[in-house]
Amino acid sequence: MRPLHRAWTLRHAGVLATLLLAGLPTRAQHEPHWSAWVQEGYEAPERVLARLAALRPPAGADDWRRHWWRTRGVVAAAGHVEAAADEALAELRGWSGPQASLARADARLVEAVRAEREGRVQDVEAAASDAEQAYAAVCAPAQLPGCDLPTWWRLLRLRALRAESQGLWIEARSLQLRAAEVADQAGDLYLQAWSLAAAAVASQRLGESDLAREQLASAQRLAVRDDRPETGVRVLLNRARVEERRGDPAAALRALDQALDTLRSHEMPRLRALVQANRADLLGRSGRSREAVASIEQALPVVRRFDDRRLDPLLQFNLGLAHLALGQVKPGQAELGAAVAQWERQGAQGALREALRQGGDALHAVGEHAQALAWLHRERRLTEAQDDANRDAALRELRQRRDQEAEHLDLDRLRAENLLATARLESQQWLRRVQWLIGGSLLAMAAMLGLLVVRLRGGQGPEPGARRAPWWSRWTRRRDPLTGLPHRRQLLAQALQQAQSPAGLRGSLVMVDIDHWARLSERLGAAAAPAVLAGMASRLRDAVRDADRLCRWSDSSFLVLLDETAPEALDQLAQRLLAAIGDTPIAHAGDHLAVTASVGVVAFPLEGEPAPVDWERALARVELAVYAARADGRDRAVRLIKLTARGDEERALLSHEFAQARQRGLVHWIGLERQSGETAAKLSTKLA
Repeated sequence: MRPLHRAWTLRHAGVLATLLLAGLPTRAQHEPHWSAWVQEGYEAPERVLARLAALRPPAGADDWRRHWWRTRGVVAAAGHVEAAADEALAELRGWSGPQASLARADARLVEAVRAEREGRVQDVEAAASDAEQAYAAVCAPAQLPGCDLPTWWRLLRLRALRAESQGLWIEARSLQLRAAEVADQAGDLYLQAWSLAAAAVASQRLGESDLAREQLASAQRLAVRDDRPETGVRVLLNRARVEERRGDPAAALRALDQALDTLRSHEMPRLRALVQANRADLLGRSGRSREAVASIEQALPVVRRFDDRRLDPLLQFNLGLAHLALGQVKPGQAELGAAVAQWERQGAQGALREALRQGGDALHAVGEHAQALAWLHRERRLTEAQDDANRDAALRELRQRRDQEAEHLDLDRLRAENLLATARLESQQWLRRVQWLIGGSLLAMAAMLGLLVVRLRGGQGPEPGARRAPWWSRWTRRRDPLTGLPHRRQLLAQALQQAQSPAGLRGSLVMVDIDHWARLSERLGAAAAPAVLAGMASRLRDAVRDADRLCRWSDSSFLVLLDETAPEALDQLAQRLLAAIGDTPIAHAGDHLAVTASVGVVAFPLEGEPAPVDWERALARVELAVYAARADGRDRAVRLIKLTARGDEERALLSHEFAQARQRGLVHWIGLERQSGETAAKLSTKLA
């Protein structure tokens, strides 16, 4: 082809392609960024609804139409545009044909969003839970047709908000962390940062300050990478909640002031009202009541324009506190009572509990002692109910974690067996080649190998007809492949055998848990962390006695089973274990990392523990001892010496509500601090 002809052809081919593409719907027409429109619609619902109405769906695009109706319904429900929300609900509920089940789930999402705005807590959970199950089915483990990850994220967030509003912090954190994982899969930094920051609030409420800091730091890193101002504001809002819970209201106010500065150049009235509501709460607690009133008066019109009944009682309650502080008792009482009544109708048990506590203190300060006492009694009853619910949630989480660990162990076993099977197959193929090449020489070699095996077995051959697995197979089944320690199944079998005897478990359990292992392993990296853990195991193996049974129990914990041992010997063992981990830093990449451990020790029978003691109770008690060591600052050991719990309720507190068990004096222990070298153990009796 001549150059001129080729140029003419290419030019006209380009024109033809342009004409053809012009006749096709663009990606923007077919696949709008539905999640971004939901976020924009939170602040400007009418504008987004108008833009949605201008869209024209492609022919035969049922999936597109479902996304469109879901987005319209969510924006309208969140923005208090009731007619549009009702229209979307009717369309989604009556959906027929493909993806009808997901359309019904979308309708439940719209119902949950409306219920959340109206403060109907129980309705949020009922609707969001149903819809979340439907999306989980098409989004995990693989993303099937119909999956929309941001929608799944919203359902998890709604469920987490419901749990948080009822004071169920363990459940709330679990849901927020799942939401963060879903946002990560979706590649949405805004949603991921928001969920991680909210999880940090739950961690702080559970008393896990270090974990809360780590989660906030992760959220902040994501916010820096994202260019949307609302990402940073969401992180700052949750940072303020964490700082306030830590007892640093000044740091919390700084975070909220920074959030307001960020919003000054952006038209986000609802997010600004949320910041002002939280700021008013802190100003009131800091004695700056007039500033609190001014902040509330700025936020209240926006909140009521969108009929946000979740924020309305918070603003009304803080206004009541401010009026009480300014000496305006009657208006303050009325506003507090109205806010408490709203939270009670909504079923927001967590907010109600905090309001009764704060309001009771404020009423007492202005001389309204009878009402203050009545609120105190209500707050105590609510606290007991929430503690029961948190205990149940902790038990469910513990069971789920143990099930997951068991699955991981089974997978490790299957991998090891697969490797062994592959090795045996390759060995057989090699032997066949050798047999083909050297013939009769193989018989002599087999005889020599047979003599060697007999020698290795100490001269004891197998019984006639018996078949034994190769020694390396038996070793792998009995040993943890990473540390070389006996497998936990070995220790568990011995412990269960003892526990099933009429006398129950008699002996001692010692658990060693590496402090801050998740953070340490992240710093070490995936390649180095297993080697370091194996080194820790070697140190522990040198510290225990020959008769003690040591195994790796979980990712970062080790368990020792001992026969009946004198208390002094147990304390000495605990000191050796602490020193084995903490005395020598880990050398890594030219640096030396300090590593410590929390050690729990329990001897059975334990005073105050009903006999016989089964394995589950024994394990729960040694975990309690580890928790006590962590609560006292880590890098130490705790040996339980006595329980004073009476009845099932108090015994349940020992397993799931350590702080309350400690306050009630249900557990007594001996604390041991790590002493370097041969220094004698420093003992201090602890009563908790």
